Amino acid sequence: MGAPHVQKFGPYPPAFIAGAIAGLRAKAHVVEGTFEVFAVAKDPKDNPVLACAVEGHADFLVTDDRKHLIPLKEYQSVRIVNPPFFLREVLGVR
Repeated sequence: MGAPHVQKFGPYPPAFIAGAIAGLRAKAHVVEGTFEVFAVAKDPKDNPVLACAVEGHADFLVTDDRKHLIPLKEYQSVRIVNPPFFLREVLGVR
């Protein structure tokens, strides 16, 4: 089954989205969650998300948070991008 919050970003069939999510989960790296950052003063709830990406040495943080996270563009070597960019430019989905 697809994820409606992901489907809004493109004409991807639910089976494709479910497969992509399963693939991401299979490659996921779980971190302890002990790292803290204080980069987003206007929305402190975003800081743990950013901390997770930094602690996990992520290359990308994929988010639709245009108000607080995407404007950062990068934080400690983690590129912050929106889902359409990630799908097109990183995964090559057209």
